[in-house]
Amino acid sequence: LFFTSDYLPAAGSLTVLMIGLSSLAFFLLLANIIAGAGRAIVALITTLLILIISGLLGYILIPAFGIYGAAWQTTISGLVGLLILSIYTFRSFQIPVPVKSTINIIIASSVAVLPTYIWSVHPAFLPLQYLVLFSLYGLVLFLLREINKSDLQLISNIHPLLKKHLARFI
Repeated sequence: LFFTSDYLPAAGSLTVLMIGLSSLAFFLLLANIIAGAGRAIVALITTLLILIISGLLGYILIPAFGIYGAAWQTTISGLVGLLILSIYTFRSFQIPVPVKSTINIIIASSVAVLPTYIWSVHPAFLPLQYLVLFSLYGLVLFLLREINKSDLQLISNIHPLLKKHLARFI
């Protein structure tokens, strides 16, 4: 039902939109943190700014690029908002920027996403492909020491099946 070839034309734009929606999710997280710290006006002004940016981008990009333009509109707006609130949060709360972790996450994400460009599976096997790529992502983070044994211990406590499979790494 959901894994038919009818959805293939939207795959490219959904790939771009996925980044935009992820950016918006983290933007909202930071907006809530800032508002919870008593600085809701900063989150409100930033939200108004990205709404204006989104409107302008939509006006330009959608007529020119259609669904791809809409996806880029969301992605660019979300990234701008996330960047603004990230800078504000790190500076205001004097949080050190996790440069090494950010680089490791980008590397692991790249390693996990790149195979999708050459490894094409039947739609019915997409969940299996996602599981394999998610495992690859976790393995790369482990090899880069971004995930350590104490992290694995915490994860293994979630479910007995996880405890059984992660025991050899702990």
